[in-house]
Amino acid sequence: MSFCPKCPDSMLRAARSSKDVKKKVLKCMNCGYETDLDPQTASLSHGSRAVKKNVKIPLIVEGNPTPNPNMVVTMICPECRNDKAATWQVQTRGGDEPSTHFFRCLKCHHTWRES
Repeated sequence: MSFCPKCPDSMLRAARSSKDVKKKVLKCMNCGYETDLDPQTASLSHGSRAVKKNVKIPLIVEGNPTPNPNMVVTMICPECRNDKAATWQVQTRGGDEPSTHFFRCLKCHHTWRES
């Protein structure tokens, strides 16, 4: 993490040089100050864009683990094949998008989204 020597409140970020578009530099977005990009810090300043296929991401849901008895439905659990699950909805996207429907198995407590 580097700060601009001209305006110390601003951080330098990796960008293309204004003089040579093929050259990467550290640039202040406030004043335009540029300095050469150190190859060792270049790998740290750019995130990896590689996407792993078929990676199972754990679903983390906060809240009360005991279900509301009015919200228990008949739904087959994909893990243990039990047929009772608690259900609830959460607005996970924008207001103009439908809410996400979650289920939690009453036997093994596996949680999944409606697909």
